[in-house]
Amino acid sequence: MPSRATIAAVSAGLAAGFLAAAIFMYRDFYIPGRQVRNFADLRSYASFVERYKQDHGAYPTRLVDAVPRENSSYSFWVRERDSWGHPLYYETDGRRFLLISFGRDGVRDAKPYATSGSPLNRIKEPCYDADRDTVLSSDGLCQGCGK
Repeated sequence: MPSRATIAAVSAGLAAGFLAAAIFMYRDFYIPGRQVRNFADLRSYASFVERYKQDHGAYPTRLVDAVPRENSSYSFWVRERDSWGHPLYYETDGRRFLLISFGRDGVRDAKPYATSGSPLNRIKEPCYDADRDTVLSSDGLCQGCGK
């Protein structure tokens, strides 16, 4: 019959194995899911902004002004946060807009964003970097993880 020490050691090893598996599952499934949701949320904000421009002739000065009040999820959208909980960055001159989620780390990427005419403006390969910025603009710029 195994000793209590042996049973405790085997139990601890099994628990560590389950914990390691859970961490890998979190990384491989949960984080990409948040990235996809983040990209989808930014696309929704962009559509609100575009609709606002159609109705008012210019982009709104504040992102929250573009959220339709009759939207059933109004309280979700007016929080202006990405799926990581960080504030969204929104900039406009009335004719163009730039909308950015700074990713999981909440820090702006050091590299400059591609321009709308650049072949890099649409990321086609999968991205596994949750800290990478997601950028949408009225100029057609669309880059980042989660699409």
